[in-house]
Amino acid sequence: MPLFFTLNLIILDIKLDKTDDLNGLITVTVTPEDYKANLVEKLKDYAKKANLKGFRKGKVPISLIKKMVGPGLMLDELNKILIERLNAYIVDEKLNLIGNPLPKSALDMALDVDADQEIVFDYEVGFAPEIKLSYDVKVSPARYKVVMDDAQLDKEVRNLAERYGKMENPEESMSGDTLYGKLFAQPGQEDKVPDGFRFGSSPMVMLPLKPENLPADSPFKDMLAGKKADDVIEGIKLDEIIAEDADQKSYWRFAKTQHNYNPESTPEMVSDEELSVLKGLTFNFEVKKVNRIIPEELNADFFARIFPSEVIEDVDAFREKLRAEMEKYFDEDADRLVKNQIADAIMEVTPVNLPVEFLKKWLINSEEKVTKDNIEEEWAKFEKGLAWTLLTKQMRTENPELEVTDEDMRNQVISLVSQQFGAEIEGDRLNNIVDYYLKDEKMSEQVFRDLADKKIFDFVLTKVSPAEQEITATEYIKLGK
Repeated sequence: MPLFFTLNLIILDIKLDKTDDLNGLITVTVTPEDYKANLVEKLKDYAKKANLKGFRKGKVPISLIKKMVGPGLMLDELNKILIERLNAYIVDEKLNLIGNPLPKSALDMALDVDADQEIVFDYEVGFAPEIKLSYDVKVSPARYKVVMDDAQLDKEVRNLAERYGKMENPEESMSGDTLYGKLFAQPGQEDKVPDGFRFGSSPMVMLPLKPENLPADSPFKDMLAGKKADDVIEGIKLDEIIAEDADQKSYWRFAKTQHNYNPESTPEMVSDEELSVLKGLTFNFEVKKVNRIIPEELNADFFARIFPSEVIEDVDAFREKLRAEMEKYFDEDADRLVKNQIADAIMEVTPVNLPVEFLKKWLINSEEKVTKDNIEEEWAKFEKGLAWTLLTKQMRTENPELEVTDEDMRNQVISLVSQQFGAEIEGDRLNNIVDYYLKDEKMSEQVFRDLADKKIFDFVLTKVSPAEQEITATEYIKLGK
């Protein structure tokens, strides 16, 4: 697919070689006629401004200017031509690319200002796939209607009372107290410790042991009372004090980060292999201090701190208000969950073929945190989001009414301002505030994303009907959603 531009007497040869449906190579040929005139003008301009010892200003010989800055100016001119014409070619040919073109090699050839050099430059490109949307999902997602049960409500009331309560550090623990201390491998197991977890001669992590947070079958639930600083609980396995693998990894990731601290690097994840080794070790727990929380009294002052805009005078009214707020929170979370489930279900039945190797190269070149060492991990996170982005783009192509308009944006901001300031804001004052918010880049981007997201999911809900299922808050939390 060759193309010849004739613009301002510049003739530029560009051609595309598609290696397959998803990958291609754009070759750009730049002749001396394309860049020589502008280069000569830049050299003359530089010579007029040059201030070099031994020469009067503007009197430095052009031959010396060419030696000093010629190759650099020539490189700038070539890069400018390449980028401008490559972008124009992509637009004119309506190439549906994904990611940005990648130079196949650096423009590092020896540049001679006086020679008539022809430059041939290649760019790797990836193409967005053709997508045939399907809404014939294999399993209808569940839309949970979460009911706040008394057990979970009791727990939330207790958590709030403790959060606003007072902390004490008694000498000796009693039932319900939290022990804060050091978990470390027993002596004699040093050779089994994975690299990066050593602290002295043993792996160690600081953590709290709270009875209600221990696994239900933990043998240590009844062993936390009667303990003082420097007491040691022996013979502990990780699964006996931390139920979930994800939580175990979080504690050990923090320990790994602390022991190998580098402020310029992202904390390393704990691998399944490392966790498996740690699970096989036996630990001791050395108490450093006892934490006891004295819960806040459930009275009108406490209720006002939790719900400052409400007048609540008794515990029953407080519980009902808290129940309503928690059900609202769970309702929003259930919406988020069903959106994710619907997206997953649609992606399962709508293949999205991607130029994987090209995109991996592009990620490594464009994202500072992505390297050859972690590209597989980063790709796994990137691929799903990209696939959904392409699917929603196709939905908007097939259904133009899903596009977010300026009118949509303005109406949404008017709604947000009215919620924030009330009905007393109207007329010119309202319009001025709305205009101010719309000019704020971050605000506008957030409003646009929210509207785009809502339009897409309102649309897909007409295609995929989730099955509503009532569930208690306790059951919902146990699902790990």
